[in-house]
Amino acid sequence: MSKEQPVEKEHKPSGDERRLTVRYECEGEAEIVRIPSPGLRDCVKIQNLSLGGCRVAMKNPYPPATQLELLVRIGLLTLRVTGKVRARYKDGIGVEFDQMSTGARMHLRELVSAYEASVRITVG
Repeated sequence: MSKEQPVEKEHKPSGDERRLTVRYECEGEAEIVRIPSPGLRDCVKIQNLSLGGCRVAMKNPYPPATQLELLVRIGLLTLRVTGKVRARYKDGIGVEFDQMSTGARMHLRELVSAYEASVRITVG
């Protein structure tokens, strides 16, 4: 079993950008549970993803600072992470990841690298 570890931050943002990592548009789903859990799960759509977090669409967004556990599914990849709501929108939330296993971190890096390479090919 892999030990849960804090998520390391990749770079310092510049200008008005507050995110520490670049986010990429993606299609995926997640099950979200509040910590501590009242026993309810929300099934949501993932709108974008980075090494440091994601944005999800949901009808009743949680308030900032809410601690969450997420089971993220993108393609064949499934990751279990914990995070905190950093931004609340009328149609969703921005979540900053704070804990994930070493294996989950490795798979997330591979996925984000694939998105990054795809963007370079499309733009370049």
